[in-house]
Amino acid sequence: MKIIYIYTLSDSLGVRYVGQTKNTKLRLYRHIFDAKKNGGQNKRCSWIKSLLNKNEKPIIEIIDEVNENEWIFWEKYWISQFRTWGFKLVNDSDGGEGAYGRIVSDETKIKMSISNSGSNNKNSKKVFQYTKDY
Repeated sequence: MKIIYIYTLSDSLGVRYVGQTKNTKLRLYRHIFDAKKNGGQNKRCSWIKSLLNKNEKPIIEIIDEVNENEWIFWEKYWISQFRTWGFKLVNDSDGGEGAYGRIVSDETKIKMSISNSGSNNKNSKKVFQYTKDY
């Protein structure tokens, strides 16, 4: 049985985000990296970027350990619970859309790769043309 961690990200005002991961250290690093790279892309990135601008980082805490087959239910549960308790979460959804079990087509993988590579990638036009014709 594989374990998934349900975690919170918080600042001095309290919990601001609930998520799930297999590796909390790597996930926190990824949150910070995404905020630096895509600071205004969503509420979570904007919030983390605002912390970084004040030389602060979000605090990650594990709140639950669940079976890999049950993480969707528990992530949704904890997001709902924290909202019920009055926390102003920056989650864009009610949960359950994480990467585990998501099936992505090859075309989508190519588009995501192009999107994440930046506009300076000289091969991006060729790959985009290929996916457009595909």
